[in-house]
Amino acid sequence: MLSELIDKMPEGRFIQILEDHGVIRYKPGTSDELAALSQDPERFHCIGVMEQVGFPLFQSRLEKAYFNPNDYQVNYQYEYRVIKWQGILFCVISIPARKEQFCYEAAQWANIRLKKGIPFLNGQYFPLSSDERAVVVTNVRGDCYDPDRIENRFEIKRL
Repeated sequence: MLSELIDKMPEGRFIQILEDHGVIRYKPGTSDELAALSQDPERFHCIGVMEQVGFPLFQSRLEKAYFNPNDYQVNYQYEYRVIKWQGILFCVISIPARKEQFCYEAAQWANIRLKKGIPFLNGQYFPLSSDERAVVVTNVRGDCYDPDRIENRFEIKRL
């Protein structure tokens, strides 16, 4: 079902994936709503490309180690959105800003790095209106680094 929703998703829209006591729901949203979310001083955002090497491992580690999916009282703090931007599927993971360190710990465990800023491609910034509490998941140069992969085609800039 999610893949069908993503296939039909227009440019600049997102789908928030919500889990409520074991029931998964999908909530559509717009880039304007995402921009408004980035203004919330209580949230921290990790941006990654869905098919990026290491991103699924990072995402899984972050949720399972720090926002246990089996504990609704903890897991509701972990928000996961898929957005189509510039023809690329990005994920935005939002967590409480006070738990930002969990992202860095999960990144270290997954052997990736986090860089402050937001993606910049074809003269446009990613639709977060603030980069104060945003990082982009990037690969550590090494065996899996390929400059032609999607996640290496955009710059990461500060607003």
